[in-house]
Order: sequence, then structure tokens, then C-alpha cells
Amino acid sequence: MLDSGAFDYSLRCINGPFKDRFAYINLCPGGEIIGSGSDEEVTLTIEDESVEGKHAKILFTPEYQYILSNLSTSGNL
Repeated sequence: MLDSGAFDYSLRCINGPFKDRFAYINLCPGGEIIGSGSDEEVTLTIEDESVEGKHAKILFTPEYQYILSNLSTSGNL
């Protein structure tokens, strides 16, 4: 059951410890920043020690494109 209200889109994890689980995301003007940190810039927190503080960013552009950026220092996304 999803009780967090409306959301813009969802991501389904296809492998790893969160396989077949979903992340519900809302579009933010500066992009959605995914990570495990408590930094104010992180808009979607994943509680897992293998996920860096700022792991990835999803940006929706005015051209209706989604841009996924790797913010991980390990190079893994």
C-alpha cells in the first residue's frame, strides 16, 4: 500500500538487495538526488551502507527527457 500521496513516477529495482521493490519519485526543479546520506540535497533516501551519500541524480528537462547522472565516486550506478 502506498500512503505517501501522489507521485510523478516510480522506479523498480531489477537486481541487488532491493530487487522487485519500488521507489516513488516526484519531480524536483533541480532534479531528484538519490543517496543514503542525510544531506539536505538528497531527496530520495535509500538506507543501505552500499549506497553513497549522493549516489545518482535524475533530472527532467524541458525537452521531456530524463537524464540520469552518476554521482557515485565508485563509478557504480
